[in-house]
Amino acid sequence: MPRSRTNRQSLPDKLPISRDMVIDTALRQVDESGVEKLTMRGVADALGVYPTTLYWHAGTKADLLAAVCERLLDGLELPILSEAAEWDSWLLTVCNSVRDGLREHPNVVPLMASQVQVSPSSFTLAEGILGALSAAGFEGDRLIEMYNTVVGFVFGWIFSELAALPSNAQQGWEDRFIEQLVTADADRFPHLRENIDKLKDRTFMLRTVSGRTAPMDSSFATALDLLVSGIRVKSKSVRQQSKSGSTNAETDKRR
Repeated sequence: MPRSRTNRQSLPDKLPISRDMVIDTALRQVDESGVEKLTMRGVADALGVYPTTLYWHAGTKADLLAAVCERLLDGLELPILSEAAEWDSWLLTVCNSVRDGLREHPNVVPLMASQVQVSPSSFTLAEGILGALSAAGFEGDRLIEMYNTVVGFVFGWIFSELAALPSNAQQGWEDRFIEQLVTADADRFPHLRENIDKLKDRTFMLRTVSGRTAPMDSSFATALDLLVSGIRVKSKSVRQQSKSGSTNAETDKRR
């Protein structure tokens, strides 16, 4: 049976679609069905155009998927880092905002995790984090190290928490894994067995559910608090070293 073209024939010859419309439609389809099921024809059908039209607006499928990732970064609600803002409070807020924003589109997260993100959409977040860490007193190589620590933590956590369940596993794998977990050798794994009821399905490497349906909110909050607390300690040390260096330099001048 020939493919129906009713939707396309009922539309004007020149449909006023835009690049934004193509990206939004692709994002919506990824949210609904996942990256694997996204096709250029499916996006074209949803917009009522031919697939060739999409290539004009968004390039290849790879280009379109990259644009979908950019859209997520563009859509993050980031607080303004003003001179009056406390750098540590800002970091806490922004890390939570990034996690909240990506949790709204969990099907895109594995795509983001699988490739290096090279887009100007990253500039705003990067600038904010660098600004906060600079306000904390870091500069030079220390600034870069702290920046990578913050970004690596927040995105690494999100990518792990929202990882998809195995798609090709045999039916009943969840029950088999839990059975292996609860019957693990107590002599070899005493801490695991002692805490098994709290560990299963709530911890990395010991769960059969994804954070998409079982978010790890309290653990993320704890990890984030530890991260920022550690940065505060480093910040205090850096400021003391800087102050000590300035004092010594002033003393040398007086001599």
